[in-house]
Amino acid sequence: MGRNWQWSYDKGRKLRLAAEHALFKHGTPIPTALPLHSHDGTMQSYFKQGWHSVTPVDIYQHNHPKDKTSGPNACRRRLIND
Repeated sequence: MGRNWQWSYDKGRKLRLAAEHALFKHGTPIPTALPLHSHDGTMQSYFKQGWHSVTPVDIYQHNHPKDKTSGPNACRRRLIND
C-alpha cells in the first residue's frame, strides 16, 4: 500500500471515530452516506475501507480513554488477577 493510500485509510478511521465521538457527546447523527474524501476512486476506496474498519471496541476505547474499570480489557484483567 502506498503512503497516500495509507493516509486515506487512516483518514477514514479518524473521521469515523470523530463522528462516533460526536454522537456519544452531543447526539450528532453519523452520516448515512460515506463522506467524499477524494474524486480518485482508489483513494476513496481506501478511505471507505478505513471508515468501515472501525470496530465497537475502537469506538468504546476512543470514547472512554481513561476507563480502567470496565470495557473490553477489564474482563481480561480480572481473569489474569484471579
